[in-house]
Amino acid sequence: MGRKVILLLSFICFSCYSPEKHNIVGQISDKEDTNQIVKNNTEEDNICFDSIFKAINGVDKFCNPLSNADVYKYIYIKNGRYNYEYNEKYRNVFLNNDKVRQWLYDVKEDYLSFYSINVNSKEYLIMSSQYIGATGLASSIYNWIVVDMDNDKVICDRIKSLSYNYRSFFAKENSLHFIGFDFGDNFFENKDYESPDIKVYEYEMKNDTFIQLYSFNYKCW
Repeated sequence: MGRKVILLLSFICFSCYSPEKHNIVGQISDKEDTNQIVKNNTEEDNICFDSIFKAINGVDKFCNPLSNADVYKYIYIKNGRYNYEYNEKYRNVFLNNDKVRQWLYDVKEDYLSFYSINVNSKEYLIMSSQYIGATGLASSIYNWIVVDMDNDKVICDRIKSLSYNYRSFFAKENSLHFIGFDFGDNFFENKDYESPDIKVYEYEMKNDTFIQLYSFNYKCW
């Protein structure tokens, strides 16, 4: 398969909490090209997962990868250090939403990706990354956050999946849907890393809550 799947067992969790405040608009030491696309995951991240994405029926559209320049730019301070300056459209969300600030504080900047999608006349900002401090197999788990831009509201900030593909979120029949991947029921028993047992979930957002529609086990070859 495209990438050998040797990841820690994760779970798809939809829960919100009251995070502590952190100042994420701090200094950073390494400047990146502001025109560089932030790892937008348009590539096929995994042959096994890709076959599932291609089999989804009734998709109106997938979320749209954004470049870092769409969201922020670096401002030179001094001594080779830079700060973020967020574009006006996203400034309030990044500077004043505590849940967004906490989520960004917890994840790796180098793996941060931005996406957007409009569903049923609402715009959503979606971000994915990996947790800071994750080691070994756990370092390959991807964490997602969904923000209702019209209401400056975090819909969910603890969505986890083994896939980082932008097609994980899509619009179908005027609803926002999410496809997630976990290890299957027999994964740890079989310990087959080359052709692992995968569990696939689909969720639909209803009244700002993600509801599971189904799950099934799938063998990757």
